[in-house]
Amino acid sequence: DEMLGIIVPMAEKVITVTPHSGRAENAEALRDRIIKIDTDCQPFDDYEEAFEQALAYCREDDLLLVCGSLYMIGDMRKIIKKSGQ
Repeated sequence: DEMLGIIVPMAEKVITVTPHSGRAENAEALRDRIIKIDTDCQPFDDYEEAFEQALAYCREDDLLLVCGSLYMIGDMRKIIKKSGQ
């Protein structure tokens, strides 16, 4: 919650994703915690769909921050590389 309190107020939009791990918090549960800070949050279960939506929100000079576990970041890196971004 402390990290959310730091990162979320700086974001224009927040997208949550359900990680590929049985121990991970699902996207809806994380969204429920985030909307206490900022209501502009959208949950996804699919990494690629989440990435495509995030890109759709971005303007040319925007920063897209992806954060999470090393496993999730590894999966997201593959998607980002495949997209050519």
